[in-house]
Amino acid sequence: MPLPIIITGILILVLTFSYSMVTTINRDEQVLSLDETTIKELMPSRMSDTMGMDNMGMPMFSDGIYKSAMKYEVPYGYVEPMEVSLTFKDGIVIDASVSFEVVNPVSADYQNAFENYYKGEVIGQSVGDVSLSRMGGASLTNRGFDAALTAIKAEASEGTVPEAEVVPFEQSSPVMDFNVVSTNDIYKDGTYVVENMYYVMPGFDEPMQTTVTLEDNIIVATEVRFASRDPHSLTHQRDFSVAYKDEVIGVPLGEASFSRIGRASLTTIGFNDALKEIRLEALES
Repeated sequence: MPLPIIITGILILVLTFSYSMVTTINRDEQVLSLDETTIKELMPSRMSDTMGMDNMGMPMFSDGIYKSAMKYEVPYGYVEPMEVSLTFKDGIVIDASVSFEVVNPVSADYQNAFENYYKGEVIGQSVGDVSLSRMGGASLTNRGFDAALTAIKAEASEGTVPEAEVVPFEQSSPVMDFNVVSTNDIYKDGTYVVENMYYVMPGFDEPMQTTVTLEDNIIVATEVRFASRDPHSLTHQRDFSVAYKDEVIGVPLGEASFSRIGRASLTTIGFNDALKEIRLEALES
């Protein structure tokens, strides 16, 4: 083979090899540069995580075990202390415990009922979604738990932990649906009987029978009967029975509502539910 051809071939190989090396180096530099860019792009997210917020502006909760002591007010001026302990991992509640210092003996039953069901509503849930204040039954205990939860979430997200205060007693009032019936509606005279049940706690409802007599839209007589054997329910029902007639007899049916008699809040919700059914039944078509 002629020498010039051989030399030309060698030069082509050298140039090809050199180009390959340069291309490889440049590609490596691009990869390194891309990695650095990616890291820089991820840095704000990581920084926001450290500051307790994700890149969507939602709070991030650090893993760990958190505790909060709280007090909540119950009827007749009693204040019940409670301590809540929650374990977070990857934004999920994986363990929970609650302890109480019973002040009012009546509270003990509500606290025991709370202990029987709260874990099923908390463990396995997203930290940001947990809330017990909208559940029935031991609503005062639930509000105390949620107040402790608020403090724990603030601590776990490096936010400002609120000062511990007594959660005030706020007796729940039923929502009367006056969009269905109003004070201007006309009701048929007569005696109406409603049998219903009111919720006390998970798996426990109390039956009641409500009788209301109407004349010219006015409640002229009423009677409520219970069939409870639970001693604490009996106490609440007696409180209700002593007071409810003075609140509703002589009152127009469209305006009657009974919701704030001491400890009988659940009983009064049952009564107001019965009034709602009577309104619908007695409404002139």
